[in-house]
Amino acid sequence: GQELVGEWGGSGAARLGLSGTVERESFERLCENRVPRDGRKLTPRTNKERRVAFDLNWHAPKSLSVLYGLTRSEELLFAFRRAVAETMREVEALAQARIRDNGG
Repeated sequence: GQELVGEWGGSGAARLGLSGTVERESFERLCENRVPRDGRKLTPRTNKERRVAFDLNWHAPKSLSVLYGLTRSEELLFAFRRAVAETMREVEALAQARIRDNGG
């Protein structure tokens, strides 16, 4: 009970209808190139040598963790979650994909 449970975030999760707590089955389906809700293929082809995904984790500084542990302040938790959400929006805005021609 010391760690916060992972939550879906970002526009990709929203497009797939993923919100709230990350559940193992949904995550595993995504890793298998499947739509979490119904198991349909997510993309037309599944390469065996593909990079499945990136998982981003944010951790509070030790001083914040200690202060929260002592106070259980909901305001601290809210501020941390808001900072994570803002950072995630900035990271997502800069995310890029590399598309290669002819398998190069």
